[in-house]
Amino acid sequence: MREDGFLCKRCGHCCTELDGGYHFTADISEVGLWAEEAPHLLDWVVPIHFGPEPEFYDGWISPATGEEVTRCPWLRCYKHQRYKTKGAHCLIQNYKPSACKEYPRNILHALNTGCSGFDQLSEEAKQVEARKAFITELHELLTAKRLVEKYGPNPSDWIFA
Repeated sequence: MREDGFLCKRCGHCCTELDGGYHFTADISEVGLWAEEAPHLLDWVVPIHFGPEPEFYDGWISPATGEEVTRCPWLRCYKHQRYKTKGAHCLIQNYKPSACKEYPRNILHALNTGCSGFDQLSEEAKQVEARKAFITELHELLTAKRLVEKYGPNPSDWIFA
């Protein structure tokens, strides 16, 4: 269980129902790790060029078609007949993209996207976590607003000395 009370139910909802569960952008450090430890993943990402060298990669892109996939290719769903349970298993658990590792960002994100990973919390605990998440997101928005006011709307123009 995470510090905020999130407990993954391994239901596969995030990998099958949410666009970000199978469409994401990875940075060069993430792709570098895959190159060393899980090179088969490189077939499923396409470099994004802003200059001579790619800094980011789009994933998951089917190596067979060159198109974005319609579900995560690494998710395996199962149904256990004897125990009448179902769930999902990530085949790349140790190497999955940061977008997957960080889902949901907080309880508000979970509630807004249909994630049940906070269901075991009491209503009071859910309210506390929601307040904390709201304050954090508000702070991030205000920080971004200040940066835009100070440096302009295009982050690529921002130069920090």
